[in-house]
Amino acid sequence: MASVSSPQGDHRWAIEHQEEHRICIRTPAHCTTEEAVAACFSSAAHHHTPPLRISVRTQRGQRDPITGLRGGVAFVAFPGAAAAEEALARYDGSAGEATMEYRSRAPALARGRPLSGAAARRGWEPSVWSQLRPLSLAQLQERAGQLRVLDGEEDTVAAAATAAADLQAELDVAIAQHGVVAGHELLLAHLTARYGQQRPKRWARGAYIAPGLCTALLAALRATEWGPKERQLSADGYITVRVALPRDGKKAARKCERLLREHANVWQAAARLFESVGPKGYAYTSLALTRNFRGSPHRDELDQSFQFAVSLGTFGDCGGGGGGGGDGGGAADCGGRLCTESSVGEVTCIDTHNKLGCIDGRCTHWVDGYEGERFSVVFYTVDEAHFTPAGHALPLPEYAVFEEFAPQQQQQQQQQQQQQRSQQQSGPSERPPPALLQPAPLHCVAP
Repeated sequence: MASVSSPQGDHRWAIEHQEEHRICIRTPAHCTTEEAVAACFSSAAHHHTPPLRISVRTQRGQRDPITGLRGGVAFVAFPGAAAAEEALARYDGSAGEATMEYRSRAPALARGRPLSGAAARRGWEPSVWSQLRPLSLAQLQERAGQLRVLDGEEDTVAAAATAAADLQAELDVAIAQHGVVAGHELLLAHLTARYGQQRPKRWARGAYIAPGLCTALLAALRATEWGPKERQLSADGYITVRVALPRDGKKAARKCERLLREHANVWQAAARLFESVGPKGYAYTSLALTRNFRGSPHRDELDQSFQFAVSLGTFGDCGGGGGGGGDGGGAADCGGRLCTESSVGEVTCIDTHNKLGCIDGRCTHWVDGYEGERFSVVFYTVDEAHFTPAGHALPLPEYAVFEEFAPQQQQQQQQQQQQQRSQQQSGPSERPPPALLQPAPLHCVAP
């Protein structure tokens, strides 16, 4: 089987390039600092490979009965198995019971993290690696089977079966030696190389909303006090507000009531907006409020049905009409679109600026880059009584109307592709690389 190229270069996905082995130590209460853990490895200080880093996390819950202090977990990271095994062999045991675990760490750019404010530019998008990362191992295996896995020049069923068998064998070895995490990383790298740098896109828009309703909701969001984020996503603010459900205990119900009181203005303005354009039969229980949400491919696995989203703010005022936020039909792309996997080989980017879009949040989705201020409100339900099976990523076509125009970025890509085809026709005849399957509707797998 041919080697798999990573997004960062032509080297093969391999443990020796991207792996990391960590010694995990359940530390007692007297050893919950990095200095204390480092001192426990002082007897191994003469080994050739020093730790990459040491991090200690204090655990909540039980305290030491004598000191009253909490214990913790320490992670001592090494760049490979040999270095970690040597350090573990020399470890004196004074910091607590130690075990070793495998963890793969792809380069920061491959993980899709915004580097040097990249996500604050129009046209930026998370890497394919990070777009696929929320999928489970089983879902990645299914995705690999949905793509044509061909190696070499023989475009035959036998060649495809051989390539698939080789990939499965390599996957089995990675899981047997290093666990499920290694298998997950192997499939991520394989699919990333198969897709290339980015996937083809389609452009859509949500249903238009009356300007007055958008203005009222935007004013309420700007007046909101944004505390610490509730989820580890790339955003300046993230708040969830929902009604109490019958299954909630007293504590959870009181919290829901408190948040509803604190954000009553936003809830009421959002309710008026949804009532004007949302489907009459949809009952939402929750609102997710975000400020300057960017990137962060994820799946909302607690959702019981599809969701609706609207975005507001100055990010859509980039001029040129439509595309990323204006209401006209120009070719400007302001970014800040809600993007989701709409088929195996295709991504749909929905303009939700002052518009209501609909996706199934149980499919992977994210927000592409933009400039300026962006608020969003997501209407969704966590009530099992409202459950609908996870289906197509775009369940209601009237809230994801495909645009006839192509944004400027897409036009440039089309021009580049035409130039490449012209060069290939004028140059020597070469066999093109194996193509992906024709885009087919992508159905989310229920978590």
